Amino acid sequence: MKKYFTFLVVLSFISLIPLQAQNFEFAYETGLGNADRGRSVIQTNDGGYASIGYTQTEANGTDILFIRTDSGGQEIFRKTYGGSYDERGYSLAQLSDESFVLACMSKSFNDSHNEDWYILKVNQIGDILWTKNIGNSGVDIPYKVIATTDDKVYIAGRVYGFQSATLNTKDGYLLKLNTDGNIIWSHIVDYGTDEEIYDVYQCQNGDLAMCGKMYDSSAEYNTIVVNRVASDGVEKWITKYSLSSSNVSFGITEMPNTDLIVVGYQSLWSSGCDYSWNLHLKRLSANGDVLKEKGFRKCGDQKARDVVAVTEDEFVVVGYGSRKLGGASEGIFIEKYDTTLTVSWSRIFGGYERWNESYSVEQTADSGFVCGGFLTNNKSETSSPIYDEDMIILKTDVNGKVDHLYVSENPVLFGNVPVDSTVYDTICFVNHSFLPIRFSNHFDNSSQSNFAIVAGEYTGNDYVNPRAADTLYSVIRFTPRDTLDYAEEIDVLWGYGTWSLSHEINIPVVGRGRAEAEFSIDTIDYEETTVNSQEVEKFTIFNSGTTLLRLYALRIEPENSGFTFVNNAKQGSLDYSELENIDIAIGDSYEVFVQFEPETEGIYQAHLIIESNAVNSPDSIALKGEADGFLLVDELENNGVLVYPNPCKSKVYIESLNSKFSELKITDISGRIIIQKAISQKVEIIDLSGFKNGLYIMSIYGTKGLVVKKIFKIE
Repeated sequence: MKKYFTFLVVLSFISLIPLQAQNFEFAYETGLGNADRGRSVIQTNDGGYASIGYTQTEANGTDILFIRTDSGGQEIFRKTYGGSYDERGYSLAQLSDESFVLACMSKSFNDSHNEDWYILKVNQIGDILWTKNIGNSGVDIPYKVIATTDDKVYIAGRVYGFQSATLNTKDGYLLKLNTDGNIIWSHIVDYGTDEEIYDVYQCQNGDLAMCGKMYDSSAEYNTIVVNRVASDGVEKWITKYSLSSSNVSFGITEMPNTDLIVVGYQSLWSSGCDYSWNLHLKRLSANGDVLKEKGFRKCGDQKARDVVAVTEDEFVVVGYGSRKLGGASEGIFIEKYDTTLTVSWSRIFGGYERWNESYSVEQTADSGFVCGGFLTNNKSETSSPIYDEDMIILKTDVNGKVDHLYVSENPVLFGNVPVDSTVYDTICFVNHSFLPIRFSNHFDNSSQSNFAIVAGEYTGNDYVNPRAADTLYSVIRFTPRDTLDYAEEIDVLWGYGTWSLSHEINIPVVGRGRAEAEFSIDTIDYEETTVNSQEVEKFTIFNSGTTLLRLYALRIEPENSGFTFVNNAKQGSLDYSELENIDIAIGDSYEVFVQFEPETEGIYQAHLIIESNAVNSPDSIALKGEADGFLLVDELENNGVLVYPNPCKSKVYIESLNSKFSELKITDISGRIIIQKAISQKVEIIDLSGFKNGLYIMSIYGTKGLVVKKIFKIE
């Protein structure tokens, strides 16, 4: 039975668009109905994923299970390999020709039916190209295979009785093969008793670094062993790292500065707890010296199984344990640490049914991570549990997160909608998690909300099971009753019973009732206005929308700017802040009159602010005015002379009321004479346009004597 994991949907308005496959964080499960355990997953050369493990057969044995998916977790194919007895897959690597090398264990293909190394090379669609058996009379298992850029293959694990001196014990074992399966060299890890190698990593200089465990006879328990050999198989060093209690290492990687990170776990006792397997981390030099190590002593298990370096000073660890979930069941963890062995972030997955384990991690091309393992599910629909294990591929982002719930629109934005009209939007949900999710919302009662869910698979408070094969969708209706902002939420809660994995998100659903305002003018410009005069301009506010337009406030900013409101008779000022709301019906308008009354010369600027229920409120109308100058009449008691305007821009008028002029003299403030001439007309016009701005002294001689006047020249 094939399973397709849907992980991205794009739908808009009320029509449903077919599902589109995109790169996305996801969680894939085999869902075969058998017990399927994954052991390792890699990203393939085409950006997809390949996973290996084993599946339960009808005869209650196991066969190797090999699965490929595309980059979004949709299964491409699955293959099983096996014989009459048990076979299991442990690790895989891809070569440059797109083929794969699978490191497996087999009992079917040797006379004694003991566990042997069973190495397969398969093409990109899983067809077998060759196989190779390696083993002896005991339990022989290959735990890890890696392929180098030049297509050399290294496989590490354990063998039994390969050395005459240790015939009845197991040793660590490393093979180098070519792409045809021929052995180039082999290396036995023998540092004491019962060595096993669980991981191998090729260092920057070509060396192979391996880690695992051995039995320390002096301490009488297992301890971590690390071995480094050159690319030609010659051993450089081997070291055991004894601790105060039994300990083992399962993952090794090299940092960019050539330090080695080794991860595993140690049996420790904590106050109030039984002995448990606690996380243990080591940072070693390239020569194996301990630079820093750290154990994490707490109740419950935390077993590290693999590690990958991700930056200059950070690495990511994956594994499983019960302590992470606060209960007896196991959950998968993925954690990021720096080289001080301090955790940066920690994520957990699964864990509400029995065993959930991850054995491998690698960084993907998008800087995220992919983990392989298995998950236990209760497939029973009754109170009697039926447990089943599924191989998983867990793809996370760079921060180890999986978008458990994909929502096609988050938030759901209706925008501006005319009052009393109805629009619809479609929102889609995909559950990516290993837990069921529960929806609830605050607007099921349409009499109390402007929103309502009116169609779709999810129409109210409900549960959505994990790994749903199809997308759930809901149609949301929005009918605003007024020109206001409206907001509600759909709540999504992950959780199962009393487990501590609950996580809640809120999907906002927002909309706004719409009104529209249109203005007859954007700028009111009074141009040249005489000081102390009153100029009034009108502008009109139109309701061009489909709903009532309500004016909440009109004001001029800044205050005392020379502009004021007046009524439509252009008499008296108005204070709109003291008025009630002004309603403008659809298609109607409202007139506003603004008066400009400058007290001094100069340029005036202000803004008329209009607050309303319109979409873009508040709106602003620019106010501009220019006071041209004083229309100043200088009435002299004894001489009857008028001089205007003052200040002036160019021409100034000198008018005689009851005397006769004879001479005019104008000087600047330094006393320099700039004009001196005889005058005799009743009204003399003097042109100052060619002179600089500033203060000038005007002396007028006539039959009534001398009149002296200051005059200001401006632009």
